[in-house]
Amino acid sequence: MSDAEAGPADRLPAEKGRQRMSGCRNRTRETGSRQRKEGRQMQLNHREYAGFREGLTVQDVIDENRFTWPKLVVKCSGTVIWPQEYASTVLKEDDDLEIIHLLGGG
Repeated sequence: MSDAEAGPADRLPAEKGRQRMSGCRNRTRETGSRQRKEGRQMQLNHREYAGFREGLTVQDVIDENRFTWPKLVVKCSGTVIWPQEYASTVLKEDDDLEIIHLLGGG
């Protein structure tokens, strides 16, 4: 396959010291000294999220916290979650969820 035929994912360099994890879709976790502690509470925007429960989705968190801005960027443990995946992305207790909104100005 030539570079012209390769998609963006085919051109990404291989990541050393990473392994695939369950939970957020396509999430990875570093191995070694920077590995995250197990059993930690779910984080929302770098703060513990007390509303975690089994089966909680990204869409549930957006609705419960009344994030109503028209343009949101959502990352789960470092992986971007697209709007069409919000309702199907089930969160795990040790996930780091970041939800930010974009502003424009001039």
